[in-house]
Amino acid sequence: MKILGAEPPSIRKILWFGPAICEMIVLWYLSTDPRLPQLPSLLGWDKLQHTVAYGVLCALFWVGFKRGSALSRLSAIFLSIGCTISYGAVDEIHQKFIPGRLGSIYDFAADCVGAGVAVLLVSAMSQSETG
Repeated sequence: MKILGAEPPSIRKILWFGPAICEMIVLWYLSTDPRLPQLPSLLGWDKLQHTVAYGVLCALFWVGFKRGSALSRLSAIFLSIGCTISYGAVDEIHQKFIPGRLGSIYDFAADCVGAGVAVLLVSAMSQSETG
């Protein structure tokens, strides 16, 4: 069935984005809860958590774009980073409206670092797979 002259995306392609969407929901829930315990900031633990969480999100976006579409490697990289950074920015702004939570440019920077590291890792891994 064609919609406006184009083939609709198959449900299988859309499902490749399911893990990224699930992580976004979990991150949103966690950032909405003002009762979350604050972990000690030893060695920037909070920033490490942001880096890892958004690195995983970026890797999940990468999988969605590479497996769920016919995008080039470079397009998948840029879209994965763009979606992750955009979500990180929205989440930090969102936290400014939650009593007991703070939106932080430093948290956003850690989100961006996580996205960059993830793209480097998945890109290197995918290059080694293709030889």
